[in-house]
Amino acid sequence: GGDQFLQDFHIPEVLVFPPGTALYQHHLYKNGSLHFMDKSSCLAPYLLRPHVHSTVLDMCAAPGLKTIQLAGIAQSGKVYAVERDAGRFQSLKEMIANSGADNVVTLHSDVTKLNDVEKYNDVEYILLDPTCSGSGMRDRQPRSSVQSSSDKERLYKLQGFQLTLLRFAFTKFPAAKRVVYSTCSLNVEENEEVVQAALNSKHHEFQLVNVSKKLPGWINFGSEDFEFGTKCIYSRPETDFTNGFFVAVFERKKHYSRDDTRSVPENDQDYIEDTNKKAFENGSKYN
Repeated sequence: GGDQFLQDFHIPEVLVFPPGTALYQHHLYKNGSLHFMDKSSCLAPYLLRPHVHSTVLDMCAAPGLKTIQLAGIAQSGKVYAVERDAGRFQSLKEMIANSGADNVVTLHSDVTKLNDVEKYNDVEYILLDPTCSGSGMRDRQPRSSVQSSSDKERLYKLQGFQLTLLRFAFTKFPAAKRVVYSTCSLNVEENEEVVQAALNSKHHEFQLVNVSKKLPGWINFGSEDFEFGTKCIYSRPETDFTNGFFVAVFERKKHYSRDDTRSVPENDQDYIEDTNKKAFENGSKYN
């Protein structure tokens, strides 16, 4: 009797329960102390893998499930969880409180406008899981392969926002060793194109890490249209039985002085303008 469960093949600390698990009726689930996560959402914190006692920044933290996972991995370390939207910030605070994670500091702010950003110079690990189109979510309607100009315009606005945050992560935290970028999107515009533009940016010391070496047996990778594509991973509903997700892992090539004043370029969207034009000209489709 009772539920049967498996230990996940790729993420050892993840336990896999059947969809109809009786745990949904457990009082700890009902009062918000216990949460279930899609495996795809567990990938980014697992691959960020902060050391015990380290300092972590979750740049776009709400609703907070990944934050809680990071808090567990960091143990006695500290996790800064930032959220700019007031309603989502309240939900984040409630989820953190219910989880019992006492090593999380919640901050209601746009992460690029944190007061005295120098206070966070000790941040070593950064998770960036920004607002995206959500095209990988299984409860969303499938998108047509033919997109309207308004759809493309929205994608490129999201792309500019995502790139701004990734460049901010690269340049504003001098102790950062590893940055993980993830989305619940299957669109190259929000994934590989953002990674490419970030890598091509000036004034940063980060390189892309081959994620396949960290997830033996993984089968879905980034587009081979990009030189670095196979270093990134996707989870896909049709083969991984999860939501669609994209993850890229960056690590610092070498440390530089904490007094370094290198800044984020002011106009990120200009940097990827040529890529966007080519996408329109070639009739680029969502993958």
